[in-house]
Amino acid sequence: MKGKLLFKSTLIIVVVGILIIAGIVFINYGFEKDFIHRLPSVENLDNDSYNLLLNLYQTRVNFGNWIVAIIGALLTFAAFYVQYDYNSKQNKDIAQERYENQLFHLLDVYRDICHNTSIRNVGSGKVVFHYMFYEYKAIFNIIKKSKDILAEITKQDDETINYIAFTYFINGVSANMIDSTIDETIITKKGKTELRDRLLSYQQESEAYDEQHPESGVEYLKDYRHNKIKYFDGHRLRFIPYIKYISLIVSFISGSKCSNDSDVKYLTNEQTDHEIGLIYAYNGFLKYQQPIEHTQANQQQNAIWELIYNDLPKFMGYKFKYNGDSQHDFLS
Repeated sequence: MKGKLLFKSTLIIVVVGILIIAGIVFINYGFEKDFIHRLPSVENLDNDSYNLLLNLYQTRVNFGNWIVAIIGALLTFAAFYVQYDYNSKQNKDIAQERYENQLFHLLDVYRDICHNTSIRNVGSGKVVFHYMFYEYKAIFNIIKKSKDILAEITKQDDETINYIAFTYFINGVSANMIDSTIDETIITKKGKTELRDRLLSYQQESEAYDEQHPESGVEYLKDYRHNKIKYFDGHRLRFIPYIKYISLIVSFISGSKCSNDSDVKYLTNEQTDHEIGLIYAYNGFLKYQQPIEHTQANQQQNAIWELIYNDLPKFMGYKFKYNGDSQHDFLS
């Protein structure tokens, strides 16, 4: 950048310098020389003719001086412009550097959050998101494949099932409590009781596992059988801080003038498909609760969410999106 500015300023100075020299030569060897050569031949002229010739010369000299002054002003302007252009680009480079430093700092904190996320008898780090995604998917499957529970749901589309499944994924189940966060116009109290009891039975079976009490397992969680994991215990404490931080990164990228679409790759290259699947389900859960306003900021953030979703493998993205592909079944 500095080399280009130096070349530009040098070129401007050389051009203006040539114009100034040409102007001086034009005045000194043009107007003045012509006037001086004509003086001997006008000795017999009257005073009026002499004054006219003198005025002509003076006019030409003044005209030349004006040209020199204008060229000098242009040269001064060019110097200020080059300095202004340099300062603008320097400020832009500084802003870009600060933005990138902040972005990579946010990504460092994101890695720490993932690394420190753990579930007893599952592990810590990325394996936790693998487990959480399939626990969410197991709940989705239980609802969709259970006719008795579906009969208690007012609208049996994927968006409603996702909303119910993610509510239980976040809140978990308790033997003495029926989830009260879901309005009974969506699923009846009977439906919530039946779903809670079904999830509790799997939870108790897993925790009680030993040689005398084998665990049959839950669809999508059979890889985690025999680990005495407390299924469906809720993930609010671990998932909500995670998704809030991801939303912070998305908001930071969308709100910066220095960002571009390729910056999202820094984030998605760190994410697993299971993380993206959970994010997709969570945003659908939020949208079901309250439609997002169509502000410019929200539109910019939605565009970044879409870039994140599009990072899923094209040939199997439907496995991570509860309503992602009408030609394939999410539960297949």
